[in-house]
Amino acid sequence: MNMKLKKILIISGIAVFAVTALLVTTAAIGYSIAIQKPSMRFLLSNSGFRTPTDYTKKEIFIDVSGEKISVMAYRHPRVKSNRYFVLQHGLTPEANKHPRINLFAASLCDATGMNVLIPAVKGSVEGATIEKTYNRMSQIYVTLVKKFPGRYRAFGACISANILLVALNRVPPEIYPEKIFMLGPFFSGKGLFDFFNKIAKPEDIDIMVKMALTLNMDIYTEKEKSLIRRAIAASKPGTTDRSEMKKILGRKLYNDIAVVRLHHRDFEAISPGVMFGKNRSANCKYFILHSKTDNIIPFFEGRNLSDFMKKSGISTNFLGSEYLEHAQNQVSVTGFLKEMKYLIRFFDELFEGDVER
Repeated sequence: MNMKLKKILIISGIAVFAVTALLVTTAAIGYSIAIQKPSMRFLLSNSGFRTPTDYTKKEIFIDVSGEKISVMAYRHPRVKSNRYFVLQHGLTPEANKHPRINLFAASLCDATGMNVLIPAVKGSVEGATIEKTYNRMSQIYVTLVKKFPGRYRAFGACISANILLVALNRVPPEIYPEKIFMLGPFFSGKGLFDFFNKIAKPEDIDIMVKMALTLNMDIYTEKEKSLIRRAIAASKPGTTDRSEMKKILGRKLYNDIAVVRLHHRDFEAISPGVMFGKNRSANCKYFILHSKTDNIIPFFEGRNLSDFMKKSGISTNFLGSEYLEHAQNQVSVTGFLKEMKYLIRFFDELFEGDVER
């Protein structure tokens, strides 16, 4: 190798190293700046790209009509905020201790400094009727506001979002949340069930939906209901593992559930008129995020709800996204980057006026 060529290679190597170092440094600086933005910090944490650190978690108990109710309370270690975000957990035996809602709460507290409260509410898994659930949720919310005075926001996902709206419609308007964030809600219970029942292939509906919505129907014996509860308890986030459900339920019960025509009078009665009544605060702003690939509540349900609300003069911000599949946090890097600017704008508006540092 002659000296001239050797010199060129050395210079080229130094140049490549310098450019690489510059890119790495720029990326590091960019990341450092990005995570200071609350919306970006929340999205990165809730998507699993970073681990939230600025929060404390403690289980407390409140008295609601003589019953001790567990509440998971999240607070920022360095921020004193008078904002409280109440999260309604989904249909799961882990209730307010489910790891998914824990990540959501931790990410929210870490990013904004707001306090987050997750009360445990009994549902159909424990045998409670939906009417009892409405009343208990509204009682819990009223108790939380009395115990922790401040400005309130609320969150619910999937069917729980709609149940949350009905429950909040029973609280005094002066303590109704100022903001409500819904992930994958539906517009009409009857319309949703009609959609499910018209699907040609039973396997196109997540078996979890059928187990949850038919659990308290009279067609099952107590033994069968016990098996269904066991199956729900064993389910994992994401699309339900049908083979695991078959093992727990047995082939006959599994097949019966797979083909049963969905019917639930209380759920079918849920409509905009029931969710938005006279007790709703006119000052509340609603935020709806619905996945275009939702495998439980079809995308058009969330869009139809948003359209109705806007036409009714209800302040609503809607975003259709490929970022999440139903209420899960699995997301690809390319998918995240593709929708980042829309997601940031959505969460900027959700967090506006609430961030304290």
